[in-house]
Amino acid sequence: MKYSVLFAALLATTQAQAFVIDNSASMNSTIYNFGASDTATYGEVFRTNGTDAYLNSFSMYLQNRYSGSGTLDLKGYIGAWDGSKVSSLLYSGNVQTMNANGTLQAFTFAPGIQLATNTNYIAFLSVSELAAQAESQFGMPGGNDGDASTMFVYMNNGTDFSALSSNAWSTWSTNDARLVANFSASAPNDVPEPMSLALLGLGLAGLAASRKRKSAI
Repeated sequence: MKYSVLFAALLATTQAQAFVIDNSASMNSTIYNFGASDTATYGEVFRTNGTDAYLNSFSMYLQNRYSGSGTLDLKGYIGAWDGSKVSSLLYSGNVQTMNANGTLQAFTFAPGIQLATNTNYIAFLSVSELAAQAESQFGMPGGNDGDASTMFVYMNNGTDFSALSSNAWSTWSTNDARLVANFSASAPNDVPEPMSLALLGLGLAGLAASRKRKSAI
């Protein structure tokens, strides 16, 4: 039983989250104005690293009412980025709702998708795929994290969701949108490679032999 628990712990270690994008420490301003009925899409271009490109989850944020009233429905997305627009949509999240008061709110999504290493992608929030809403606009935490591979991009595309992949987005290269993204080398439930299992088995066998020798003394 003890060895089964140890094996599970070692297995979990081989699948542990390894790469995190978190630019929240540099967010010292607010980017206005996201929401209905015009500035429908805000996003952050990011780059995967060389080993850990399985995207487990990501969060983007809104805060501070800009204009209008009431709540705001929106969705979160991940897209491949060709340098100016979304070349393909890779993930579409569930509908979430921004609070009417405009207090800081995280919108968290769990894509569970494999991305390519050392490649640019975009995480974004948009209202443009949803039915037209009454005017309700908010700010997005912003700043400059000093990473040249990331940047804030946006589009005033109203309810034309298709424009995100057909038209070039506007870029604000001196700013970033707040983004937290969690990656691992593979899916959390992936079975390790045979070699990894063999090494784990050898380790457990060594522990078992050590315990037997101590018991015999």
